[in-house]
Amino acid sequence: LVDAKLDLSVLVRPAVEGRWEDSVVSQPFVVTVDGPDRPGLIAAMSRVFARHGVNIDSLKAVLGQDHSNHALFVFEVKVPENADLGRLRRELASEGQAQGLRVSVQHRDIFEAVHRIGSF
Repeated sequence: LVDAKLDLSVLVRPAVEGRWEDSVVSQPFVVTVDGPDRPGLIAAMSRVFARHGVNIDSLKAVLGQDHSNHALFVFEVKVPENADLGRLRRELASEGQAQGLRVSVQHRDIFEAVHRIGSF
C-alpha cells in the first residue's frame, strides 16, 4: 500500500439539536448497490435519496479485492412514511441501470430476516 494514492477528507460539524428522526416518521430500509465501481456512484444514489427526503443512517462500502473493479455498497436509510416507495424504488433502479449496477431495496426487518444466520 506504499504506492497507493489515497486521499481522505473528513468534515466535522457540531451536533445540532432536533435530529432528523425526531421530526420525521419513517421506516428503516436497506439499499444494496452492487456492480462496477466508479467515481460518483455514492453521489448519484444520494441525490435520489435526497429527492425523496430519505436520510442515510449508515453506509458500508466493500470494494473488490486484487484490483477487481467490483464494489458493494450497503446503505441503511430511513424512508419517510409519506414517501412514494414505488417511485423511490423505480428511480433507484433506473439510476443503477444507467450506471450498470444492481440495486435492491428491502425493509430492514425483511433484510435482517433473509440474512440471519442461526441454528435450526
